[in-house]
Amino acid sequence: MLFLGILSLLQCWFLPGLVVLGFSKSLEIKDKIILSPLISLIINYIIVSFLVIIEQFNFNNLILVIIIEVLIILFFYKKKITFDLIKILNTQKKLIIRLIYTSLKFLFMDF
Repeated sequence: MLFLGILSLLQCWFLPGLVVLGFSKSLEIKDKIILSPLISLIINYIIVSFLVIIEQFNFNNLILVIIIEVLIILFFYKKKITFDLIKILNTQKKLIIRLIYTSLKFLFMDF
C-alpha cells in the first residue's frame, strides 16, 4: 500500500511533467524538476479526462500509463543517468568496495 501511495505521488507531481520536458534539450535537470509539478497536474487532468470520456478509467490502465511514462523517462534521461552513475562509482569506489566486502563477510557468518 505504501508503494502505491508513493507511486501515485510521483505520478501526480513528476512523471508526466518529466515526459513532456524530456523533449526540451535546453533545460537542465534542476529546471525540469522545478517545472515538472505544474505541467504534471495539467497533463494528469488531460489523461484522466480522456480515460473517463472513453470509459477506460480503471486501475489497470493507470498502471499501464505509469509504466509507459517511466519507460519514456528512462529513454530520455538514460545518458544522464548512466553518466551520473559512472561518476558516483568512480568517486566512491573505495567505499563501495568496502561495503561489498563487509556484506560478503556477513553473508558467510553463522549466527
